[in-house]
Amino acid sequence: MSYEGGKSVAAATPGLRDRKKAETRERIAYAAVDLLVNEGVENVTIAKIAERADVSPRTFHNYFPHRDAALLFTLNQFVEEMVRAVDTAQPGQQLISIAENIAVDFFNRTTGRPNSMQTLSRLADHLNSIPAQARTELFTENDGFPSNAVEFFSPLVQAFQRYSEREGRALNAAHALLLINSIMVVPSVFAELNESGECATEKEIRGAFQLLAGGLSQLG
Repeated sequence: MSYEGGKSVAAATPGLRDRKKAETRERIAYAAVDLLVNEGVENVTIAKIAERADVSPRTFHNYFPHRDAALLFTLNQFVEEMVRAVDTAQPGQQLISIAENIAVDFFNRTTGRPNSMQTLSRLADHLNSIPAQARTELFTENDGFPSNAVEFFSPLVQAFQRYSEREGRALNAAHALLLINSIMVVPSVFAELNESGECATEKEIRGAFQLLAGGLSQLG
């Protein structure tokens, strides 16, 4: 048995294998998202997803039962990324500042990226448009398809509550959801302004959060 870095190759292999599987899963999911955004939902077929991800249709089915499962995976990755941002936020910050930093990060991402705010809004719109009966047939309870926005953002609500608890404060779910809605809405508003030629900037995003922090009564 050979050894590398004091560990047997056999012992190290499962970790490498898991990473490669995770990379393949993400590549397939991102290919599905790319097709949805750039070619429309009617062109999001398993054959096209597999071709764009450089895998076989059989490999696709090793990771996802159908195309919408791949799209849901990307949407869930988005929430997990925000949860990590809250969980790793430096102590002593106001919650609105943490929300602001997350929103600025997403605003600064290129629109075409699979985890940009615009792309993820498109994903949410598509998945929510699936009729209830079809959704029941497509997804099982283990797939984690949320029944509503409150359920979908529940892990992020809990992350904000954990941060508040570490800071010695309490945060109810409704107020956490207000923070989350700010993360979703503010960059989307300015992205739409950019598309209309307004040329919104990160400074304006931060200014919008300062306005929210101080209260909309400042507008007069």
